[in-house]
Amino acid sequence: MERNWGRIDFGRPLEIWLDEHGVSGRQYPTEVGYIDFLCKDRSDGAFVVIELKRGRTSDVVVGQTQRYMGWVKRNLESSAPVYGLIIANEIDNKPHYALDVATNISARQYRVQFELVEPEADFAR
Repeated sequence: MERNWGRIDFGRPLEIWLDEHGVSGRQYPTEVGYIDFLCKDRSDGAFVVIELKRGRTSDVVVGQTQRYMGWVKRNLESSAPVYGLIIANEIDNKPHYALDVATNISARQYRVQFELVEPEADFAR
């Protein structure tokens, strides 16, 4: 995902955050766990916590995302808005119920596309 960052439509212009010590927001370490991606919205300065799930996700991920969002609110910039984005391959019904009342968290499903191309000239033999 990080390699294709510029090609992904997150619904807002996100950049991976760097803290004052130069620590990247990718797998950002906190005392409550590692945030998959801690981002900033370039348009309004809001923090966005992205939680990635490879397989089917459950409603537990909503609480996990809220925990990370709370940590960001307490420890980084309490005046900046904090949003959550859950990205999963498959989302069952349970998270949708939790998301109905967690209005600052959204969810998106991802699809992986696989493409075969001819090798570059210096590689082909």
